[in-house]
Amino acid sequence: MTPENYARFVDVMGIRPRLSYDLDCSLASMGIAGEMGEMIDVVKKTVFHQLPLDREKFIEEAGDGLHYFIQMLNANGVTLQEVIDGNVTKLQKRYPNGWVPGGGIR
Repeated sequence: MTPENYARFVDVMGIRPRLSYDLDCSLASMGIAGEMGEMIDVVKKTVFHQLPLDREKFIEEAGDGLHYFIQMLNANGVTLQEVIDGNVTKLQKRYPNGWVPGGGIR
């Protein structure tokens, strides 16, 4: 599924009738935070409990977070491509020679 088709899918799967802008954005924000917390918990179990990464659970939670993230973009009339392009432009300006761990530049 393309990102554009996924954004339409998320829109169709959303709450009907639409809530207010404030409530749509609040729901998306809370969903993003909650699902990312669940994704981080999967990583925590790997790092601190020495369990193997539950890849299936990680993907499931990342997908749920993506769903809410796309809901937020949809509520604001922004596409995933615009976010990607803007982020690439910003990082290329900030780190024109690339970034290396420790904050150094290549």
